[in-house]
This record gives sequence, C-alpha cells and structure tokens, in this order.
Amino acid sequence: MSAASLPLGTAAMELLRRRAARKGLLGFSQAVDIPGRPVEDGADCERFVAVETGIAQHHRLLMAELQACIDRPGGRLMVFMPPGSAKSTYASVLTPAWAMGRQPGFRVICASYASELARKLGRRCRSIVKQKGYGPIFGARLSAESSAADEWALSNGAEYMSGGILSGITGNRADLVIIDDPVKGREAAESPVIRRKTLDAYQDDLMTRLLPGGSVILVQTRWHEDDLAGAILPQGYAGESGAIACRDGQTWQVICLQAKAERDDDPLGRSRGAYLWPEWFGPDHWAQFERNPRSWASLFQQRPAPDEGDIFRRPWIRTYETLPQGCRFYGGSDYAVSDGGDFTVHAVVAMDREGQLFIHDLWRGQGEADGWIEPLLDLVAEYDPSAWAEESGQIHRSIGPFLRRRMAERRIFFNRVQEASTTDKVARARSLQGQMASGRVFFRAGAPWLADLVSELLAFPRGRYDDQVDALTKVTQMLDRMTGISDVLRGASSGAETATAQRIKGNFGTLRIDERRRALDAAIRETIRIAAEIMASHFSVRTLSIMSGRPIPPQVERFLREDGADRQPDIPHRERVRLHAGARCARQQHWHQRLHRGGRRGRHGNDACVPCGRGKLHAATARSTPRDRAPDGPVLAASADAASRRPARRRLGLFHGADGGGLFRGRSERCAGTGDERSFGRLPQCGGRALRALSREFPTIVLTYRNGGIQA
Repeated sequence: MSAASLPLGTAAMELLRRRAARKGLLGFSQAVDIPGRPVEDGADCERFVAVETGIAQHHRLLMAELQACIDRPGGRLMVFMPPGSAKSTYASVLTPAWAMGRQPGFRVICASYASELARKLGRRCRSIVKQKGYGPIFGARLSAESSAADEWALSNGAEYMSGGILSGITGNRADLVIIDDPVKGREAAESPVIRRKTLDAYQDDLMTRLLPGGSVILVQTRWHEDDLAGAILPQGYAGESGAIACRDGQTWQVICLQAKAERDDDPLGRSRGAYLWPEWFGPDHWAQFERNPRSWASLFQQRPAPDEGDIFRRPWIRTYETLPQGCRFYGGSDYAVSDGGDFTVHAVVAMDREGQLFIHDLWRGQGEADGWIEPLLDLVAEYDPSAWAEESGQIHRSIGPFLRRRMAERRIFFNRVQEASTTDKVARARSLQGQMASGRVFFRAGAPWLADLVSELLAFPRGRYDDQVDALTKVTQMLDRMTGISDVLRGASSGAETATAQRIKGNFGTLRIDERRRALDAAIRETIRIAAEIMASHFSVRTLSIMSGRPIPPQVERFLREDGADRQPDIPHRERVRLHAGARCARQQHWHQRLHRGGRRGRHGNDACVPCGRGKLHAATARSTPRDRAPDGPVLAASADAASRRPARRRLGLFHGADGGGLFRGRSERCAGTGDERSFGRLPQCGGRALRALSREFPTIVLTYRNGGIQA
C-alpha cells in the first residue's frame, strides 16, 4: 500500500519511518521484522519467527558501529560478544539488507566457518528483502534472475554472496566483507593447521576480493588467543575497545563486550560485575557457564588464554569440592601500588597434613587502602589464618598504621609476615610452579574468581595483570621458609620438630630433588649400558659368566652368540684372578679380602689409608694384562695400556667400602681417593661416592684404564 492511499496522519508516519530506515541502521531495524529462528526445522526453511527480544543497549551500540564502518572508506570493525547476544542477527542478517538497498550496485560477501552456516545467514537476510515493507523503503526488490540462498541480487544491481571461509570464495568483488564465526568450535580452534588455513584464506581469498575503499567486519567470540582476530590484533591486546592499531597495518574499531564487566572502560559504561543484557538473561543463565573457567574466559569474557603458558600450564589446574580434614589456613596479599588500574588481591590458601595446597578464597579489587582493608579483615575473621604474607617495603610502611588501627577497632588480630620483594616476578613464581606441576595445588571448583585466576596464571608473565599470581607466590614463599625447604636441601634436621613438620619438609624437599635424582638415574643407566657393550664385545659367554659369578640367562646367551660374543677368547687360566682371605685389618679389626692373580701376590699397600668396607671387596692388581677382571664384586679394574707406560711396573686397583672408594696405585701405596693429587691423573670423576651408588644399583661395573684415565 502506498503512502498516498493512507490517511494523512498514517501516511506521515509511514514516510517518517521509511526516511529513518534509509538514513540509519537503527531506523531500518524498527521498520522491518528482524528474522530469528526458523519456523520449521530444516536447512531450507524460508519462514522465520520475528525477533521478540527488542533492541537492547548493546544492539544500539553495535548498529551505530556497523553503520560507521560502512560509511567510512576502508572501514574495519571487530565485534567480540558472548554467545546468544544476537551479534550475528544485526551484523550479518540486518546490515547487508540495509546497505544493499541504500546503495545501488553495492556488493557484499559474507563468509563463515562453513558454507552451510553462511547459507543460513544468507537465507535470513534474503527474507528481509522479501518483506512487503522493504520495497517501498528503497525502491528495490529481490531479483528473479538471481535468488539462491547463498547468491542473490536486488533489482538495483546490488549483489550478495556467501560461503565457507575455507571453501575458496573467488570470482566476485565486494564493497563489504563480513566474516561471521570463522571458528567452528573448540577442536578447530585448538588446531594450528586450521588456524593457519583460516588466516591464509582471509588474506589470500577474502581480502583480495575487497574493492578499494571497501569495508571489513569481523564478528566472533574469542576461542583462542591465536584465532583470526588474535592474528590481526597487536601483541599484548588485553580486551580494550575503541580504535586499535593492528599488525596488518590497519586501524580497527573494536567492540569487546564481556558477559560480566571487569573493565573500567566498558563500552556500555557498566560497572564491574554487571552482566550483559539483564533484560533477557538473568544471573542463573550466566552462572552455568562460569563453572567452566576455560570457556567462560574465552567465549564469554573475550580473553582466551593459552593452554601452555610460559610458567603455568592448563593441565596443572586441578579442582576440589571440599577441603580435607585438619587443614590450616594461610593468606597473602598483593597491595596495589596506585589506584590507576592495579588491583589489590587477598588470597586464602589451606594446607593439609601432607603439605598439599588448596586455593580456597580470593578477593580482588581496586581503590584506596580503606576500600581493601575491610575485605582483608573479613577474610581473617572468617578463616583465622596462622600467618598472612605481605610485601615488605614502602607499601607495608604506608598502610601499616591504618591497618593496625582498624585491627584494634574491630579486634581482629593476626600474624603478618613480611616477605622480601624482588624485581623478578618469574623467580618468585618458581615455587608455586613446581608445586602445581607436581599435582600438589588445587583450586576450589565453581569459585566466582576461578576463571580470572586461571586466565592470569596461563598468561603470566606476559599478561596485563599479575596481581593474583603475586599474592599466591607470597604465600608459597612464606610456606617455603616456614616448612624449612632450605634445611631439606642441605640435609639439616632438628630433633625438636614434630613428625608432621618433618613429613612436610620431606614432601617439599622431594619436589626439589626429584629432577636431579632422575638425571642421576639416567646417567647410571647409560653407564651400565656402555659397560655391558664393552664386556659383550671383549669376552666370550663363558668368560662373562665367570666374571659375573652367575649363569647367563638363555635368552641373553642367545643374543650374545648371535652378536658374536662367543667368538671372543676366554681369559687364560693363568690370567684369571681369584679372591681369598687376607691378613687381619689392624684399623677396622676384621678380616678383609685380597686379590691375587696367578702365582704372584699383589700387595695391598698401606691399610691405614684405605677406607675399609667392613668385609666388602678390596682389590689390587699386581700384573698387567689387557683384561684384568674379578669373578664377582661391585668393581672390576683393568690395567694400564702397554703403549703408554711400563705395564709390568704399574699396579692399579679399585677399592670399594662403606666409607668411600677410589683409585690407588700399588707401588705408591697411597690412596688416590683421599691422598695424593698426582695419583688421580684424569680420574676425579670416579670418586668413591659415585662408585658406591653404582655398586648398590648394579652387581658389576666394568672400568678400563687407558692412557692415564678410566673409561667405562
């Protein structure tokens, strides 16, 4: 019906409505029925239920920025909003229909993660053009020649095309490129291959289709820190809205709306803690998503964090429902240096009898000291902590008098422990890092602060904020000192300590030395492997059995014979060594064993300088041979190489005892492990402690003396 056939008042209202629709996107949204969900299930449904929610405050903001982007030559706009906020409805459904009707010949390309989703968006947009009220507004209608859901045109020459971002959109040029949801889901977001392909498609397929002066609109939720938006945004982007200079050389206008406001520069002017769209979504709607820290931080708060941070990793984040019995509470605070953006954080940590830590409560806020001292005292009153860590220095001295006065007024007193501050935040975080990596730190499941804390941990130390991490590291610093970690590492102990304190020390100390112990185990295994290879390459199976004093297992014997060990000659009988009891040791008052070869007796040397092993093997060789071996015992020694010295005059032995071990030479009769430096040669690495540790683990170790040094 034309405006001329309407009553005068009604006709005037219709003309004003059409004029407002042509002038701006907001007026257009009020002049047409915005399509929502389809009436029937199925991909080809052409009828849609009109949106019933009304135009909310964030919709008005979004439409204003969408229109400004189209009107601005070379406009760039990023829109980050949580799921369900109707961002696609206004950006990808309403906006193309308005821009195409207003400007004859205007061409639009709409891309999404899949062609099917892009086709659905195109079908909804086309349904607006089909409405009776659309033609009178712009004087244009859907063209009968091109009306497919993913490729249609208007009678004024405007064209619309949609497709999957990875499907290869080619052949058409565009004045406006809209990218809506370039990420399908979590699996695609975590795939570096798909992220790389998406960025390549954006740069090579979509941007090459853009006409000079054309505009680009990117609409998405933030799945990953390196998603399409993350690849364009500058390094260190922390959720700001407004004009952002990006890595592609363009200045993008960014709208970053969080489900729960946590910034003072919120685009809607919300106060901290205020939820988005309260007219439509109640607090219960958002609470179900807040229980998942990872999804809440990325999809709803638009600040994704990496799984593998520089210091902390997501698999280390373990949660608990209830605290174990018998926990003690401790606390720590990180005070804000100023009220210009820094946060003050109070953290409450519980420790059980085994020394495990439970991050139980946390308060975070901004402002002057009078704003965060009361929450601190509230936490102290609730948990009665054994000690509370805080930073020493100027901040402590400045707030100390006011805090003490409030403690006296509220009659709440607690043990405040000042921890020395260092400039290296990463070094301070090492203790917390080690305990989290060992599975000894747990976070309270469902806590309202958990998502923010996890995001900060994973972004540390490159994130915008580190106050929560600092508060926790102060607690762990204090507990390290209180539980005596340094004493554990030094081997110190106090008889006055309780069994619980000693057990906690042992637990914490084990965390620090496990890595060194694993490295030592690896070195021992490699040494034994080398020794076994040397033995197998020099001796026959029969000789190996005599040397080890035990039968060779059949499967090992078969392997050795296949490897050629059976071709090695046996040690001649006259070259074999044997053990028998020797003289009584005057120093240790017990019988020791001497090693003799053939018919010639080797001299043990000065008994007083040899640490006695209480009946364990003491060995000394008297003659040179390419292969001197004892039939059993922890240590076997070989003689000097004939080319380097006079073999017949060099006596080399290895001894092993409970108090130590080392190398000695029979002619000098001095213990190299405790005496003459000149007798070491190239042997300092073969000390008694290493030999003792090796012999406990393995019954046989082969060492060869060549060119003045020991080789395994």
